[in-house]
Amino acid sequence: MKLIPEDRAVLEFECTWWTEPGLKTDRIRTELGISSSRYYKRLAELIDTEAALAFDPLLIRRLRRRRSLDEGLGSPATGSPHS
Repeated sequence: MKLIPEDRAVLEFECTWWTEPGLKTDRIRTELGISSSRYYKRLAELIDTEAALAFDPLLIRRLRRRRSLDEGLGSPATGSPHS
């Protein structure tokens, strides 16, 4: 899989969104021209690709690690969140 310009823009935005003032959701709409739900869906898809890993290994490893930690937040007895 090769990254298209829109995919690179999503990854670049995720690296730098915090460096400028404003709400992330507003900036997604303004700078990328997509909804925040579309942004997060595409970002979730991208972090599982080798192309994204090659493009920005530090970002992708950080996002994968964060996802892994988020998935591990289930209750000890059931493994499901908020049980």
